[in-house]
Amino acid sequence: MGVPLSIQQKLLVFALVLLTFVTGTSEFVIVGLLSNVASDLKVTISAAGALVSGFAFAVAVGTPIVTVLVSRYPAYPLMLTCMLIFIAGNITSALSSVILCLWAQGWLPPLRAD
Repeated sequence: MGVPLSIQQKLLVFALVLLTFVTGTSEFVIVGLLSNVASDLKVTISAAGALVSGFAFAVAVGTPIVTVLVSRYPAYPLMLTCMLIFIAGNITSALSSVILCLWAQGWLPPLRAD
């Protein structure tokens, strides 16, 4: 079969799978909800769509930089810290009622999805 995994290794694998699923789906869910977001924030759909563009730009530019900066830290605690930042960022985004707050949250992905 293979080498049996310890409890810590199983938890790590579960955390990696969960983190990959959550970060991957959260990036795509907003596209289907743009009209709802636009109406809730009382902005145009194109203005709400700019949130997605800002997010994509932040990921493309920021993630390599953040990866280089944090690569010297241990992976497991770093992953847990990033998950906590991710959760806090999503809660803040969910509670935001102003597009400027959501736009600012769009620039944090390199910190929370690394």
